[in-house]
Amino acid sequence: MNHQPVTLADIAKWPLILYGHNTILRTRLERAFGDQGLDYEIVMEMDNAEFAKRYVRIGMGIGFCSNLSLEPEDHDTLGIADVDHLFSSVTIGMYTLKGKFQGTSVRNFIDSLMGSRLVADAVS
Repeated sequence: MNHQPVTLADIAKWPLILYGHNTILRTRLERAFGDQGLDYEIVMEMDNAEFAKRYVRIGMGIGFCSNLSLEPEDHDTLGIADVDHLFSSVTIGMYTLKGKFQGTSVRNFIDSLMGSRLVADAVS
């Protein structure tokens, strides 16, 4: 997969290391493969990005994770391809216990999210 943009057909040719059945990413991948009538092979299921990256490094297949799961050294040891163009955006909500005191670090985190494109007006 040395070219961009990567297609689902490119991905389907490789053994896949995926998260478990009930994860958003796994569900979206399987739906996308099904929509395009593509066959694919899952060789391993992981519940942890670090374990998945370890198996990718030894050549067991290709994996998927969020950018938040990538460490700076991963860019030196893994081939990383952007696949955002294959999926529509996902809205993820956040909730807190109503009426519960929120410490400074929690409030600062929420405030930083409120100013980003990641959060709508769901937190108050």
